[in-house]
Amino acid sequence: MPMAACRLQNYKGSAMHYDYIIVGGGPAGCVLANRLSEDASIKVLLLEAGGSDWNPLFHMPAGFAKMTKGVASWGWQTVPQKHMKNRVLRYTQAKVIGGGSSINAQIYTRGNAADYDPVGR
Repeated sequence: MPMAACRLQNYKGSAMHYDYIIVGGGPAGCVLANRLSEDASIKVLLLEAGGSDWNPLFHMPAGFAKMTKGVASWGWQTVPQKHMKNRVLRYTQAKVIGGGSSINAQIYTRGNAADYDPVGR
């Protein structure tokens, strides 16, 4: 199925059969589902707990700060950290199609070449 034909759908109670079920609509899950669905004979189901990135804040670099909590995030936090005066820290995990790439302020960070050089040898 071409990417343009993909839609968010709800199939409650229906008996469907799939060749692949991908859990998580983050960057890797979306790419994998798209690549697998290029073969029309393969049925692929992509499951994502969150919705689409309908909110305009997803598409504004400064909007990411608002999207790291609330509807776009699972709202996880750590237990009190003993060595940090019992502070509780927020642990942001995106809950939206696109996953963390949807709430990263549209920032691209290139790794240091020294980190990758040993792999290339």
